[in-house]
Amino acid sequence: MTQIEIILERSKDFWWAYSTNVEGINGGGETEESARREVLQCIELQKELGNLSAHETYKPIFHYAAVELCAY
Repeated sequence: MTQIEIILERSKDFWWAYSTNVEGINGGGETEESARREVLQCIELQKELGNLSAHETYKPIFHYAAVELCAY
C-alpha cells in the first residue's frame, strides 16, 4: 500500500487539494468534500492513464494547511 499525502487548503470560496509526494494528484471544489472527491477521482484517472500502477493500492492521507484555515 502506498500512502499519498494530500494537503487541503481553503480560500475565501474554494478548497484545493494536492499531493506532496505524488506528482499529478490534485483536485478542488466549493466544499471540502468536493475537493476530497476530486482527489480520489484523480488517483483513479492516473491509474487508468498508466501514471500510477493499476495493481497498487493507494491510501490518501489528508492534512489541513492550518494557515489557510485560520485566515477564513
